[in-house]
Amino acid sequence: MRIQNFQVALVKKTQQLLPRALRDFQPRAFFSLVKLYYSNPKLHYEVWVRGAERLVEIGLHFEADKRTNDSLFAFFNARALELRAE
Repeated sequence: MRIQNFQVALVKKTQQLLPRALRDFQPRAFFSLVKLYYSNPKLHYEVWVRGAERLVEIGLHFEADKRTNDSLFAFFNARALELRAE
């Protein structure tokens, strides 16, 4: 499957699988990665197709101001064990 086709399918499938209240995210595709975000593009998920390694990397990125990033990091860090269990 071509990367662009994968990106389109990823966005469509993600919208289908999310609860209705979370489906209104914005997708942005750049070469071999796609960013998914809501109101702030600096806080986004990235799905990066690393073809040479035959990997798909998924990450949550905090690229806002330091205070926002630190606050979000603290929130998720406090729940790390709970999140890993899911």
